[in-house]
Amino acid sequence: MSWSLNVVEKIGRLSPEATKAVQQQEIDEVFLTALDISHPEMAETLHVINNTEDLERLGKTYVALPFDLNLPDETADEMPRIDLAMSNFPDDNGQTPIADAIETMSVSPLFSLSVFSAARPDVTEYGPITLELEQASYDQGEIKGTLVMDPHMTREPHPKDSWDASIAPNIFTRKV
Repeated sequence: MSWSLNVVEKIGRLSPEATKAVQQQEIDEVFLTALDISHPEMAETLHVINNTEDLERLGKTYVALPFDLNLPDETADEMPRIDLAMSNFPDDNGQTPIADAIETMSVSPLFSLSVFSAARPDVTEYGPITLELEQASYDQGEIKGTLVMDPHMTREPHPKDSWDASIAPNIFTRKV
């Protein structure tokens, strides 16, 4: 099974309204991308949206923060990787909370990505897809990183166990 088919099964299909909108010659709808950034060491999940103003979505306030995502190619033999570039501008207190958090974390944060129409902010059109930050770098103005869908697939042996008569004797016993 290819990675792209796995992604489609995981996130579903576009709504009829979104399907109609994207098939038009000229599109009237604006599609936005939201990221929920979470980690056990963070007091609360960060909700950011690639927009010029904050937005209420699914009962949460998403803070406007410019970011770019390079969505993965549809290749069957590679794990999907998404390149992320996000603003790292200081807040009112001079802090850069996302970069500061990434620097101090013992394990990678999770990014939950969703795409929706500005006309229907509570209807998720694509996602949510949970991604893990594989690597990151940052400076005063920007955070860059690579997000991966299932990083454990590259770290874990497959299959996990080898089956032989020493650990599963009944599988290898011939019953007559």
